[in-house]
Amino acid sequence: MFTVSFFYMDIHGEKSSEKPIACQPRPGMENQTMDCMVQLSLPNASATGTYYCRVKGHVTSQSDGIFILVRDTGYQPPSFKVQEALLLSFTGLLSVLGVLGTALLFWKKIYEDISSQLTAP
Repeated sequence: MFTVSFFYMDIHGEKSSEKPIACQPRPGMENQTMDCMVQLSLPNASATGTYYCRVKGHVTSQSDGIFILVRDTGYQPPSFKVQEALLLSFTGLLSVLGVLGTALLFWKKIYEDISSQLTAP
């Protein structure tokens, strides 16, 4: 029989108490890798640190740990201001070039009509 728990080391190197995880193998699952779901409740920004999983049985094994950065503001999606500005600039440039191209074609057509009238006998 074994027990599974997790703990974390905060950014100051202080270790939290170990919290047990309800993770036990089903019958017939001996000598196989097991996945255990862990739902962390992070109380505040002081929960930032490296989290470790520890399995204790006849041999104790500990994970390498994973660093979790906790922010007071929670998750915020990345800002797309630069991408929006580039998209609007590119669209504006294409619009201006389209209008200028159309005006150039009309001017060329009018110029050809006028020059053909002037050269006609």
